[in-house]
Amino acid sequence: MIKKLFVGIMIVIISLFISGCGESNKKDYSAAKEKGFVYVEGNRFMQNDSVFFPVLINYLVEFMKIEDQFIPVTNIQYDSTHKHEGVGIEGQLERLNTHFKYINHLGFNTIRLVGLGGQDYNENGEFTMKCFNIDDSFNSYSYEEIKEQYKQAVVKIIELAEANDLRVMILFPTHRLDERQNESRIAFIKDIMSLFKENNTIFSYDFFNEPLYFDNSENEDYKVRQRSKESAFKVVNSWADLMAKYAPNQLSTIGFGEPLEVFEWDPSILPIDFVSFHTYHPLRVPNEIYWWSKYINKPWMITETSLPADNDSISYLEQRQFMIESYKRTVNCGGGGFGWWQYQDVDWGNNFEHNHTSLIDHTGITYFEDSSEVIFGTPKDAALVLKDLLKYIPTYECECAPNYYNMLGYKNIKIEGNIINAYTGEPIEGAVIRGWTNYWRIASNTFTNSKGEFNIFSNDEYIHFEISAPGFTKIKFDQRIAYRHKDKNASAFTTLYDKKLEYHDIHYYTYLKKQPTDSLLLAEGTFDSTIVFDFDPNLFNQFQFVGIMGTKMLYPLDFIVNE
Repeated sequence: MIKKLFVGIMIVIISLFISGCGESNKKDYSAAKEKGFVYVEGNRFMQNDSVFFPVLINYLVEFMKIEDQFIPVTNIQYDSTHKHEGVGIEGQLERLNTHFKYINHLGFNTIRLVGLGGQDYNENGEFTMKCFNIDDSFNSYSYEEIKEQYKQAVVKIIELAEANDLRVMILFPTHRLDERQNESRIAFIKDIMSLFKENNTIFSYDFFNEPLYFDNSENEDYKVRQRSKESAFKVVNSWADLMAKYAPNQLSTIGFGEPLEVFEWDPSILPIDFVSFHTYHPLRVPNEIYWWSKYINKPWMITETSLPADNDSISYLEQRQFMIESYKRTVNCGGGGFGWWQYQDVDWGNNFEHNHTSLIDHTGITYFEDSSEVIFGTPKDAALVLKDLLKYIPTYECECAPNYYNMLGYKNIKIEGNIINAYTGEPIEGAVIRGWTNYWRIASNTFTNSKGEFNIFSNDEYIHFEISAPGFTKIKFDQRIAYRHKDKNASAFTTLYDKKLEYHDIHYYTYLKKQPTDSLLLAEGTFDSTIVFDFDPNLFNQFQFVGIMGTKMLYPLDFIVNE
């Protein structure tokens, strides 16, 4: 009886903690609204009493020193790769302005500024800036050494964006383990916030690009790189304090990677104004959009997505269709904005996925406006469909894709289990389960359904597991699972096919009902058709062997207090 009473009290206390956190983190946007800033209302963005839907392009910016002046310039990979096209101060600024003008011309209304100069740290832990010379060599300067000149260069970027009717999201440098480096980083952030405190062209600040991959990444010790949800909450709470003091009218976000972020940087509990996330690969995109839309209790938008296309292995028409379908999926699932990575193709070595994600290639010359504005390169088909796509009227149909529970289409092994709330015994829906093979080389993940049940599929035996859910604790464990053949009583594995097959090696063509040929993509009605996300449901529930993990329990988080 005493035990039951204790559990009941704990349930009430934790419920108060979590609901209290929700109330205390509600931000008053009345001042921002009055001053013409973008603000949040429900699950959407607003500006001047009208809906503002950010249509965002990621843009890499750099800086150059000319005649003792620091000026912003286009990224050296844009225009002609490995070369800045502009001549002199005015010529360099003209190139940047032309890019911004063309971005607006294509239909975008927002840029996400990435890099802000290629930041690093010197041996003293001081924040440093990479700055090009007119011969395209470069030097690194301590931020403190060039602070005032640098800030004026950033002001110029924002002025050019405003002149071309573009709102701006600024990506801040990554949180650092080293205290000296992090103090230098925070000083930089304070300067930028103070500089633009009253500037409503700044839409938001992105405090972290993909913590799933880059949190504590400067340390090679895997254990040091791990972070508890409580630790992540405290870090983000300190950023919220910075926002309240230095940027009370702008919005804060984090650029999350995958739903796996919930293991540490649980977006449902973090004090940010909205969630932005990055999603790639047609097999993942519709499913990750669904999960974020259904299980994260904050406004959300996509800030990075793309299907890399070189018009050879992946055609420009396929990329166009991917944009159509990912955009429609975003708005139909309630997304507040849509973003693309990135402006123009780059040459980052032998990496197809990075080099060809953009909307502009490096072939030919494109004239626009009065034919005096020149873009060095040609827009891909996806760029040219955007204006028509913005006229799309949402249906708000947001159902599970056929591969939601087995995104990669693994076919050898299925592990069954279920997850419950440790205090109430109720099932937890939307929990994330990830499994790894013995040497951590191959992994996949899945989600629980409304009954708390899950099936995780693999092509090789999983030994290591991690499980969490929004607002709940995380468990990490090893488990050897007994398997049986689905048709026989055999316990030993026979041949397991494609054991080393992982995400980067899986082509979405394999799972489509129809191959995306040019004739199909150009067919009448393609704009309203689903091709890239049209998966064959019969291909995602196949397995030879089945094993039972059993019931796992998660506890509601109890460290969040209402201040």
